[in-house]
Amino acid sequence: MAPESESRFGQATGDKEWRAQERAEVANVERFEDEVIAPLKAQAISPEAFVGAGTVRRESLDENNTKIAEFKASKEYEQSNDYEARTLEFVLQKMFEDGVFGNIVKYVIKTSEYDDIVRGFDFIVDIGEDEERVPLGIDATVSKNPEVLARKIDRNVVATSRDKLLPAVKYYMDIDGKLKLEQVMPRVILGLDRQTTLRLRDAVLDDPESLEDDPAVKRLIGQMVGQLEFLYSVARPGSTTQKKYGRTLQRLEEMCIEKGLSLDELGQDLKGDDLANPHRLVSRVQ
Repeated sequence: MAPESESRFGQATGDKEWRAQERAEVANVERFEDEVIAPLKAQAISPEAFVGAGTVRRESLDENNTKIAEFKASKEYEQSNDYEARTLEFVLQKMFEDGVFGNIVKYVIKTSEYDDIVRGFDFIVDIGEDEERVPLGIDATVSKNPEVLARKIDRNVVATSRDKLLPAVKYYMDIDGKLKLEQVMPRVILGLDRQTTLRLRDAVLDDPESLEDDPAVKRLIGQMVGQLEFLYSVARPGSTTQKKYGRTLQRLEEMCIEKGLSLDELGQDLKGDDLANPHRLVSRVQ
């Protein structure tokens, strides 16, 4: 337990006040687990469904579990897997699901544990109307470690600029319930600090309407736009990959219009946000 003069809530507080804050935090952790995380996990894509459909061998799932265990033992996983990091992905998924990013978001699905841990897809959103709808993978992070962020950004850029391919989620279920293997799609990394993550968690629980105009939403949209613009620029001109990035950017422009945001203003307001300006983080891509 933290000493009386210190707490995770900021400045020094008296013991009585600190204990009250700690009790409130514990209550919110439990509520968020029960009201948000558990239902979203229950809806997650299940590799077992692919086995049942005869498209994946049981042995393949065993291989997946081995890779999951190996990655959980890695330094990268250790650096990124704390409470706020685990919370942020579900905060963002809930915000997308509840229309905070606009009615243009038509479908939201939690990925399998394999795609979450090994492939770097926390969840997937479909943006756009009918035939214009495009899937977008989301990887949430609260890390401020530039090495961790660089590795995440590099993973996207390497797939785009060297392999000429989009990242792929191994197990995917589309809006119509169709199961698809190795579905390629753009992916972005969305990041917020720990304090903002907890503030948004509490708003999801107690004041969801306030999220519509929360400044964090503008920042997150800016990160999506900035990364996709960068990935579009490094893709081979005229390639299928570049065209898919272009289509996704068009849907995000429509999201901006719906939210009353200007792309020029986003660029100016988020100059200091590395995830909205990912060229700052690219460390190993030639």
